[in-house]
Amino acid sequence: MDDTTPQKSTLTALGARIRKARLERGMTQEVLAGPEFTKGYVSALERGAVRPSLKALDVFARRLNIPIADFLVARLDTETPPELDALQEDLTYQFNYAKMLIRTDEVGEALKLLGEAQTNAQPFLQKLPVRLRYQIPYLRGLAHIQRSEPDLARPELEKALTIVEQAGTAEATARVQNALGLAYYQQNQSQMALDHHLQALRLVKNKEARDMSLSLSIYRNLANDYWAVSDLPRAISMYQEALDVLDGMNDLPHQAEIFWQLAMAYRAKSDWTNAKLYATRALHIFEAADNSTEAAAITMSLAELLTGDNKLGEAAVLLKKAENLLAITGDASLKSALYHSYAEIARQQGNLDDASQYADMSIKLSDQLVRQAQKGGKQARTSALRTHAQALHEAALIEEKRHNAAEADRLFLEALKAIQQTGIDEVAYEINFSYAQVLEARDDHKQAMEYYRKAAELHARPART
Repeated sequence: MDDTTPQKSTLTALGARIRKARLERGMTQEVLAGPEFTKGYVSALERGAVRPSLKALDVFARRLNIPIADFLVARLDTETPPELDALQEDLTYQFNYAKMLIRTDEVGEALKLLGEAQTNAQPFLQKLPVRLRYQIPYLRGLAHIQRSEPDLARPELEKALTIVEQAGTAEATARVQNALGLAYYQQNQSQMALDHHLQALRLVKNKEARDMSLSLSIYRNLANDYWAVSDLPRAISMYQEALDVLDGMNDLPHQAEIFWQLAMAYRAKSDWTNAKLYATRALHIFEAADNSTEAAAITMSLAELLTGDNKLGEAAVLLKKAENLLAITGDASLKSALYHSYAEIARQQGNLDDASQYADMSIKLSDQLVRQAQKGGKQARTSALRTHAQALHEAALIEEKRHNAAEADRLFLEALKAIQQTGIDEVAYEINFSYAQVLEARDDHKQAMEYYRKAAELHARPART
């Protein structure tokens, strides 16, 4: 083809530019395609048979070392029908990129990309296979789940489910059902979440959905659902089945996470022996991987388990180990939690001056985290407020034990104000119940009943883990 010949469309002109640039650099179509695309896609692009997405064009511009702006004007044609195989390949690349953005919490960028993909593909949408058509609402739903926006996620996922139930694969159906369950779970509709996850599990059990990562996700979500409806034996059973799936995956980080979730489930059953067993297994994996942050977090949680079992000396030894690990990582959130744990042990041992100093250090660090998180996302703010509320709660208990009732009241109310901004019911329950006990011990029965009532309301809601 003569590159100087007048072109029939701007897409043909774009293809000619890309072909000319490729040939000038001595590249084959395979080299230009790279790992993201096929030779067939590059061939279609150079013939003007597909309108490339911005993401695809960015890949080729970088590979050719040409500013993408040089290609943009020639991309505006919308009249030429694309070759469907090339369009499918471009959409697949965009969807994979959107998944990466969602995983890395760049949800705004993912939603923008999905909007562009839908606009560009809309005229040809009904000609596309179901495996691609369902992805736009499905990935939108996942993006909203990542942002904890279940009200926005559910309509998108229901659209996706309608598409895959008409002509999709069992695996696609299981993926959408799994995501819908997560949306219901975020809305505290635990039974609906359980129903959708059980439908996804049926497809796994029937060997209609064979993806191991999907199976793992379904088992873990079911464990959370059962936990939320207070069925801990079944929750534990689901975590154990998740471990069976992991036997075929050689995925130690996920194995460590499930060991930890099992530890927390056994802790909720007051089964300290199994709680410590699985927490220790998780710790060994993170230590072997030189993951100091996770190792410190689990060491501190192990110390918390020992504190709950009234083994304060052993707990203090573990906290010292965690402190040494945190000297490497410098994680402010974990440091605040560490000082909180030191304060709790000192309070239980009757060392109230030490306890008060540790509590002050925990509050100062968590207060800094809250201020820093104001510029971050919802997840960062929620985590910071939770840490701050727990630090304030511990300080309140210390002041009560020092007979400083007015200061204890102030700290309790400040802790409740912080946790109410997060929607974390289990921590709100803990603080309300604790305050009610303090008020009852003061013989302030009327006020105590008010906080017992609030705690009971929170306890009646499905738990979130």
